[in-house]
Amino acid sequence: CDWSSDVCSSDLRELGAQLDEHIVVYCQSGHRSNIAAETLADLGYRHVYNVSGSMNAWVEAGYPVARPGH
Repeated sequence: CDWSSDVCSSDLRELGAQLDEHIVVYCQSGHRSNIAAETLADLGYRHVYNVSGSMNAWVEAGYPVARPGH
């Protein structure tokens, strides 16, 4: 992977999901998840959803966040 982000098509193929399964992606701001969603669609996944605004919007809306170890 030589992208400026952490998202690689080789990593996405390791999901183990079938092409017709529903996949939701998110990150902190939405940039990396947008790349991931586009890459998944390019790989043939038909039901890919990018959480609008990602975690920043989720937290700003006051929704709960579970943090591992807390």
